[in-house]
Amino acid sequence: MSEILTLCAVMLFTGFIIWVIISDYRLSLNINQAPTLMEGLESMDADVKKTSNGESGNAANYAAKIKAIVVKLQDELLISKYRNDYENVIVNVDDLISFLMVKQVLNINVDGGADTITGLQKLTALKESKEALNATMAFLDKQ
Repeated sequence: MSEILTLCAVMLFTGFIIWVIISDYRLSLNINQAPTLMEGLESMDADVKKTSNGESGNAANYAAKIKAIVVKLQDELLISKYRNDYENVIVNVDDLISFLMVKQVLNINVDGGADTITGLQKLTALKESKEALNATMAFLDKQ
């Protein structure tokens, strides 16, 4: 009789251990397969990071981060050393855009349909690119 009770106790204990392992495994699967809770926590953390850029009294830290990026870019570009090369690139790209504008004007379909509008939009995009180059040159001249 005691052997039967011992066997039952061992079987119950083994069953309990197996149940604990399976429950832990199921919980792990639930977290991995349905990560909405985890995503919610992560997105909440991301939202906190988004609002900390310059909001809620964090403007000084945000400005310092931006200044660090500017300093890094200044160190990478070395404008004082390569100014002439950069100016040549800008002038050459400006010439390229000018020729592309002439080519675009000559290729505009003038039937008044959607192709005409698309052609004019491409021309406008090229004009805006020239304006961006002019702003870049003006910035370069101030350095």
